[in-house]
Amino acid sequence: MMNGLGGDKAVWLARENLGYVGERIAAKELPFVQPADGVAVRSRHGATQVFAPRLHRRPARPGVHPFGSSGVAAYLGKRTAVLAGDTLSLATPRFFAPTRPQPLPFQSSHPVCTVAMRLPSMSAALVAALAWTVRGADDHRSDLKSITLRTHSLEQPYLDSDMQSRWFDFGGDTIVRTDSYVRLTSDRPSQTGWLFSRVPLTATNWEVEVEFKISGKNQLYGDGFAMWITKQRAQQGPVFGSTDRFEGLGIFIDTYKNNRPGVVFPYVMAMFGDGQKSYDKNTDGKDQELAGCSARGIRHASVPTKMRLTYIQDKQLRLELQYKTEDEWELCFETDHPPAIPNIAYLGFSAETGELSDNHDIISVSAKNLYSAPGAPITPSKGKNKGTKGYSSKEGGSWTWFFTKIFLFVLVAGGAYVGFTAYRAKAKSHRF
Repeated sequence: MMNGLGGDKAVWLARENLGYVGERIAAKELPFVQPADGVAVRSRHGATQVFAPRLHRRPARPGVHPFGSSGVAAYLGKRTAVLAGDTLSLATPRFFAPTRPQPLPFQSSHPVCTVAMRLPSMSAALVAALAWTVRGADDHRSDLKSITLRTHSLEQPYLDSDMQSRWFDFGGDTIVRTDSYVRLTSDRPSQTGWLFSRVPLTATNWEVEVEFKISGKNQLYGDGFAMWITKQRAQQGPVFGSTDRFEGLGIFIDTYKNNRPGVVFPYVMAMFGDGQKSYDKNTDGKDQELAGCSARGIRHASVPTKMRLTYIQDKQLRLELQYKTEDEWELCFETDHPPAIPNIAYLGFSAETGELSDNHDIISVSAKNLYSAPGAPITPSKGKNKGTKGYSSKEGGSWTWFFTKIFLFVLVAGGAYVGFTAYRAKAKSHRF
């Protein structure tokens, strides 16, 4: 912190190479502004010149904001305090938003050039709007919006430069291959591995999509893996590699059948634990099952295998699987009366092998916070049928084609206008 800075030192603030100039004013004491390392400061005609090569506009609200590539600016409402080295200065908003910037060397005032230069930005805006609209049309939760939860998402390379994960812990027999997977267990007997988030999942309504892979070289295999939303975390135990008598929700992908007549394995089931209930491995959790479905073919599938768990508090718990056809989701189960998941619950995964074994890999995890527009109630989506009836995420294809045609029409019209304007300009030049 730089305290006691004051005096009448005048400073000259400018934005490098563009000629946008601030104002010479006396420096004032602002002790809460952080010092900025690496911002260019040099003397020019007795004044100090500060460059901010990446500062494009005034911040939207008061507070401390990044200044240039490595400095700090504190926007105070009418003026902005900038600290570089030992020089503290104030700049008016003109420094950030000049009224009439000078044309750059490659700019032209010719209408054809102006339109041609605007076309890329128009196209980019249209593409962005198209992508946003298509996302809403294709999404089976078209009435909901989502925000990615980076604290509970995981993708390659999984680890940072210190060979650690910022948001996840792993242990047991877990192996991380940065270009491929997080392997909870290898195809070897008597292994246990786990992967758990470091911070709890506190969102009220959320969705977790996981890409995973179950594979092995043997015809007999086991035992399976689990996804957890529980109060406990990173505790090794007998339930698919994690602790028994848990508090929260467990989703089990059970690949080995112990004693459950009439059920096709692999089997996917949900269990809600209250801290007292124990999972019965001998009956494959039959009496503890909340909901479930058979998933024959989920092991060694020819397409990326995924599961998507959606939770809307007091309204919906829904699990979908992808393992038969890419981009086609199978509804495993859905309930309108979901259990109350603990307020402090961690996202995790675990797996185990016994005498039989398999590779249990986590490829990626994408967690999202779900919300609706302000004042609008959250209405959960409904599957075509409760059970395993499939639906395709391509059902919004007609909307995609509709907006694609609009985009192409605007693009062609813009190109025609540019061509026509160029033709008129050329005709006028030949006239003289």
